[in-house]
Amino acid sequence: MSTFEYRKLLRANILLKVLYKTRSWPLLEGIAYSKNVGATGINIIMDDKIDKNTDLELRIFFPEHDNPVYVKGKLIWQCRCSYVPESKKQYFSCGIQFSDMSPEDAIRTSDFIRDLLKNRSDAEVRKIVEIIENIKHPKPPAGSV
Repeated sequence: MSTFEYRKLLRANILLKVLYKTRSWPLLEGIAYSKNVGATGINIIMDDKIDKNTDLELRIFFPEHDNPVYVKGKLIWQCRCSYVPESKKQYFSCGIQFSDMSPEDAIRTSDFIRDLLKNRSDAEVRKIVEIIENIKHPKPPAGSV
């Protein structure tokens, strides 16, 4: 039987700086970057191997915001990245489910994702309309009258 992941909310593919820290032994902290983020979780790339179900504290930095979003979460899954850089350092893709966030940070996160997806959708619509316009109303070749 194949598996399919059902998510409750949309995620936005975006590269965001994320500071992480484990909340129990072994104490680890570092810098990661996101692949995508949603209102209830985030997928990040890090260079620490962390056990499943480890509780974490995250600080997520949104562009054009002075203060990061602070969230507590749980590492739900982690898998080794197939790409290995020249340094031979191993990296891990991690799925983190949010468990505790202030109402203000939850609103900031939700608004950021909504605005990002809306802007991307608007840009995609514009490209599609321009393609249709060029097909239905082609511009005459340069130099012709």
